[in-house]
Amino acid sequence: MDIPRRAHLAASALAVLTAASLLGPSAAHSLVPDTVSPAGTVVINAGAGRVSIRAVTLTLTALDPDPGSGVTDMRFSNDGVTFSAYQPYAATAAWRISGGEGTKRVYAQFKDGAGNESEVVSDTIKLAIGPRAAFVSPPRGMTGISPLTNVTIKASERVKAATVNATTVWLVGNGTRIRSRITYNAGTRTITINPNRTLPAPLTFIVRVKGVKDLKGYQWDEDPRKAGAQSLKFFFATR
Repeated sequence: MDIPRRAHLAASALAVLTAASLLGPSAAHSLVPDTVSPAGTVVINAGAGRVSIRAVTLTLTALDPDPGSGVTDMRFSNDGVTFSAYQPYAATAAWRISGGEGTKRVYAQFKDGAGNESEVVSDTIKLAIGPRAAFVSPPRGMTGISPLTNVTIKASERVKAATVNATTVWLVGNGTRIRSRITYNAGTRTITINPNRTLPAPLTFIVRVKGVKDLKGYQWDEDPRKAGAQSLKFFFATR
């Protein structure tokens, strides 16, 4: 270290000691270095056991024991190894859990004003995504459809055949359910509505799927961003 730098540090130390002696014992006590780490917790989606989308809300609590400099920063990770950059400490934070269904863990770490880091804490939640429509025919909102048409719905994943029936899949025309044969092809993941008679024309029909479950037992959910399982509902019109 060069001489000017040593002189500057010595002068700074002398100034601190002089200030402490002038202000009395309480001031000297306040100059004790903060070497105590903060402690905190993280909770995913207010403690919910399951989520159907990757976007979650983290609830954070953290305290810095006396003598403390206060909790100032926090960071997160999905694997406990690679963390996000530190960001200002807050009571909540938006986070995105890792992809793929199953139990997901989110890790959090806190830091105080002196740079002391907390132990890493974590919480878990289950990511479970229900089936939805990957393809439908006739297309949603299409007009001019032949009265001889069948309705097909390709699921985003395989579903339990036992849950595909007239109570979970149906076609409505003029406010009345159309008597139909409902079938499911597991190989193509396709549900078919085959009306028992030629469809009236011209008329608008509504297709509904509600309560069909995947192989893990999760219900059909057309829009996981909304609370609760959202049924499939679309219309087409015959010519």
